[in-house]
Amino acid sequence: MIDVKVSFTPSQGVMRNQFVAQTGLAVTSWSDECIGKNIFYLYDNGVIDEKLLSIASLVICSEALNDTPQSKMLIVNDIDYINDGSVISVNSSGKLRVLFNPKSTNNALFVTDACNNFCVMCPQPPKPIIQDDAVEHLNDVVSLIRKQDAPEVLGITGGEPTTIKAGLINVLKNISEKFPDTIIQLLSNGRLFSYRDFALEMGQASEKMFVCVPLFGATSDIHDYIVQSKGAFDRKRLINPTF
Repeated sequence: MIDVKVSFTPSQGVMRNQFVAQTGLAVTSWSDECIGKNIFYLYDNGVIDEKLLSIASLVICSEALNDTPQSKMLIVNDIDYINDGSVISVNSSGKLRVLFNPKSTNNALFVTDACNNFCVMCPQPPKPIIQDDAVEHLNDVVSLIRKQDAPEVLGITGGEPTTIKAGLINVLKNISEKFPDTIIQLLSNGRLFSYRDFALEMGQASEKMFVCVPLFGATSDIHDYIVQSKGAFDRKRLINPTF
């Protein structure tokens, strides 16, 4: 079973290098879909694609390549878990994360840590500060996904995705314009949909989106206690049923 987001640790020899934190498209060979994208060369032995090697900002491989600078080379032990067409982020210490896996049917974009609930059972305490570059990062991920790898379903999750408001609408529109047949599954607590204008804008952002809103109790007292937010249950009841 392959997770949507997977981290790999580079080998001891490469871990000491400082990498440029970046997000890119991992490919095994050159194609026109590489044009205009930040490319990672996913090399797993065989004949080297010299053109791809020359334009790639990073080479992901299982063994060191001769004549390739270490600062451009990231060695991972589990390279078989990275697929051609994966969108990958690499931080300055060389930690790799798969943000989109074309072979998976469970891809999701993590929007933000911020949330307007404080659920008693949440394993991820919400962060009140929303990163200014969150929308840009999400749109970068969408732009890197190849059209040939258009997902049948794409999840949107957080934190609470709607807390970035107009930014989320912008991301949804970009997904819908690039992948008009992709179904968007938005996981939300639903509170902001009680604002009619926002709900209408969200509905217009994608014709193939459905919102998954959890209820943690049959009454407002139970639900509001669990999410630690007074009035949260009643706001869900105000959601326009035609949205």
